[in-house]
Amino acid sequence: MSFEPRSAKHSRKSTRAQDEQPALPSRRVKHPSNKEKMSNLYYNFLIVLFIGLTVGLILRFK
Repeated sequence: MSFEPRSAKHSRKSTRAQDEQPALPSRRVKHPSNKEKMSNLYYNFLIVLFIGLTVGLILRFK
């Protein structure tokens, strides 16, 4: 029975587990962000909404 600190035992276990398992891809590689796509969609929606409301007001009060 050895009296090593808990962190030393845990770090030794985790390094063994890391050596045995293949490296996983990072989250950013596995799940890429679609932030740019969503912002473009949002701005295009705002432009279409503005044009639609402008045309609607012009036609209504003509």
